Amino acid sequence: MAGFNFELPMTLKLRLHDEWNIRTTGRGIAEIEGGEMDVDVLAYKGDPGDAGRDGTPVQIHRAQIPADIPAIGSLSPEWIGHGWRVDGSRDVKMVVEEYPGGPVKFDTLTNYLGDKGDTGAVPTLAVRSVTSTTEGNGSVEFEEISPGAYAADFVLRKGDTGAPSTVPGPAAAVEAATDYEDDDTAAVTGDVLAKRSDGKWGPRKIFQSPGVYKKAGSAEDWLAVNSGNGWAGEYVSIVTMPMPAQPFAWEPEVDGMVEFFTTANVRIDLECRLGAVAGPLLARGPAIAITAFQNQWIPRVLSRAAEETISVPTSSSTIVPKNTAVNIFLIARKIETTAQTRLETRKERAYLRVRPIPVPV
Repeated sequence: MAGFNFELPMTLKLRLHDEWNIRTTGRGIAEIEGGEMDVDVLAYKGDPGDAGRDGTPVQIHRAQIPADIPAIGSLSPEWIGHGWRVDGSRDVKMVVEEYPGGPVKFDTLTNYLGDKGDTGAVPTLAVRSVTSTTEGNGSVEFEEISPGAYAADFVLRKGDTGAPSTVPGPAAAVEAATDYEDDDTAAVTGDVLAKRSDGKWGPRKIFQSPGVYKKAGSAEDWLAVNSGNGWAGEYVSIVTMPMPAQPFAWEPEVDGMVEFFTTANVRIDLECRLGAVAGPLLARGPAIAITAFQNQWIPRVLSRAAEETISVPTSSSTIVPKNTAVNIFLIARKIETTAQTRLETRKERAYLRVRPIPVPV
């Protein structure tokens, strides 16, 4: 058969189909109709490509004026992702590629910087709790308790125990001790620390005798007794010494002497008594009742004495309570007789001394 050529004007449409298992059959379809050809081209979707590179982090630079922005021609692809914002503007000129792998250019992003928002609350931070632990490294947790206000809870690890100090620390304050009690009466200079009956410690005053109270026979109220003949009384008062109140309980320690003159062999002693002429006996000056000393001036010298037997010194009847004034009486008293006699005492050389001795009660 002889060959021939012909020409037909037509439109060619290529339809790409991943159909009919063309990877193995290689089949396709060509359709010609009315001057148009539709061809199903052997084609299929390619395999997935390799993962692309990571994007470049955006970095925004500040420019005070537009002229501070570098010229695009001076920037290499390493500047992709960098942008510049002129002060006062909200737009950013970003360095990008014109197309993948192509040259760089500036792409202006309008309103990149958003409008300024409302001013928020001033942030505050308060420490809510601090505790310690012997495990781990500790921690801290924050909680927003109100807009802009945060509370922190710290858990701190205790440090290791250090070596004992070789430098003495300051002495602890006695008044701050848990076993100190002053009953709301602050200690003053001169007080000492003493253990109380309740087991606690507190201030206590160390009382000392204030000294000796004295009265001489020359005092106006010191009597020169002259009973006259036939004196039948039991006692006669010579002098009374008022003792002022002391800030402590005390017991009198007395000394004294009075000269007596008697006309009969009758024993008359010098006595010193507390609080009354019949009060507790403090001291006695016994008489020497022998005939040779009648009608003579004989001294009666006081010696400390007692009319009671006690096992606890603080229970003595001769103790004067603190803050209590008292009188001490010096008298002449007949001893074991009612005989009548004449008694005289004289003021010369007579004296009475009283020393308050503090007593712990």
